[in-house]
Amino acid sequence: MAWGSFHCSSVATPVVSDKLKLSFNSKYQIGARYRCDLTAELFKLTRIRSTADSSNHRRSLKIKLTGIMVITGVDVGGMIAECDFKVEKFSGLIDNQAIKSNLKGKQLSIIFNHGKRAQFRIKGDKYVALSNREKVLLSLLFPSIFEENLTELLGKKRQAVIGVSWQPPAEKFFALFKQHGIKFSQDKVKLRAEISGRETVNNIECLVIEEHVKTLNIPGFKFNFNIKVWFPVKNPSDNALRIQRQAVWNASATLPGNSSLATGHTISTTVVNSLDFILIPL
Repeated sequence: MAWGSFHCSSVATPVVSDKLKLSFNSKYQIGARYRCDLTAELFKLTRIRSTADSSNHRRSLKIKLTGIMVITGVDVGGMIAECDFKVEKFSGLIDNQAIKSNLKGKQLSIIFNHGKRAQFRIKGDKYVALSNREKVLLSLLFPSIFEENLTELLGKKRQAVIGVSWQPPAEKFFALFKQHGIKFSQDKVKLRAEISGRETVNNIECLVIEEHVKTLNIPGFKFNFNIKVWFPVKNPSDNALRIQRQAVWNASATLPGNSSLATGHTISTTVVNSLDFILIPL
């Protein structure tokens, strides 16, 4: 959900020139500045059950951050490696408890670490460090989609025609399933992407691309992934102005007899990860 001074609304314009091409290749330049409105939420529920008893463990995180981001370093692929972020608003919840923070008005220096947790530092202040809770919450946002090229999800360029649909790349999801030991066949994963309409973001006309991924009848495993991306109509080769996505992961299994827990126990994990990024070039 967007908040602050940003605005997103529907525009009832069904026709877009088929001469326009949408490029899903994210790229950034050193010195580029963006007004950002970022939100992320993570919820995790683990259940352990037996015929005699059961136990649940919940974990929830939520962060909202607005401010100005300046790109200070990029990698060889043109993705962000370093940035400065002037914090205008920051709020966070951990297990529904608001955390105390003095980040408002501070300038963060952020260094990405290729898929690992980013490094955070309050710029110009040698004596005030970020708390562990602030770092945990900021890690939901950085690097996140800033290190993710949208071509891995949406594929190559497409004609800017509303209603066009295609089957997007599946390799990223297949690799994720294999990494977690999920046994599946390709016909058990349904993927679909489409140019679904035309809307505005902060008064900028955009084409909306949606992708939906869903697993089908995989024993002990369910996965749903939805992403919605807004690309500017005027310059369709530019980066997306807004990205919303949510992934829901549910896995369950019966523990083996050699487990430290008794035979017959089952364990299930549900993870919901949601992001909403708005980046307006300045």
